[in-house]
Amino acid sequence: VLAALSARLDVLVLARTQGLAEVGVYAAAARLYDAALMLPTVAALTMMPTLARLLNEDESQFKRLLQAALRGSLAVGTVGALAVAALAPVLISGLYKPAMAPAAPVLAWLMFGAVLTTVDQVLSSTMLAAKAQRADMKALAGAVLVLAVGLVLLTHAWGPLGAAMAVVLGHLTRVMLRLRWATRALALAGLWREWFTQALAAAGAATALWGAQQAWGPLAAWAAGWATWALLARLLGIVGPHWWLDLRNALGQLRGRATPA
Repeated sequence: VLAALSARLDVLVLARTQGLAEVGVYAAAARLYDAALMLPTVAALTMMPTLARLLNEDESQFKRLLQAALRGSLAVGTVGALAVAALAPVLISGLYKPAMAPAAPVLAWLMFGAVLTTVDQVLSSTMLAAKAQRADMKALAGAVLVLAVGLVLLTHAWGPLGAAMAVVLGHLTRVMLRLRWATRALALAGLWREWFTQALAAAGAATALWGAQQAWGPLAAWAAGWATWALLARLLGIVGPHWWLDLRNALGQLRGRATPA
């Protein structure tokens, strides 16, 4: 029930506070956002059996794999979100009529929400594997509360863009609550460091992207966002010299066959 409510609450509140025209702008971006959510859903379904098996058979290996999955999903998701956010004006203008142009910044915000959804799916699969359904429901309930308050406050001020901001806040709340559970129940204090370094790199890249987009347009924004993220990711230790092999190895383990590093 809570999941269904959170999936529809943004449109319901926006229709109430702004009207159908603004809902149309939001829906234009939300369609692309919904398509992007298919990937983390499939990834979570793929990881669930392996996580459940390792949690019971090899806890140390389970922890290493979970950390690798979170690192990879955050890094790959952020790179993808930066590309879509930079090119959002081009995508919206190519797919919709000129009246839908305000949907571009909405799409940019929602794509970073999709990154959070990917992390959330990984952590949710972990909680289900650990039979922590009560903690899972608490995280979902807290996120719905934040989403509802955010929608009421932000849609009044910024319309569809405010709705997208509220959705991101809701996802962020859910991820933070799940991370708190993981650090306590699984003794994975290192997850917080991973989270904050990745968030710092993403925030720096998004800021560079936004500045370049205002000054020089989508292609320059794409380049600036990626270059800034790559620099910060290297400086903060998110990616190392063998990061691609590490990612391949983690994916291979999730599929049941490791790739030699």
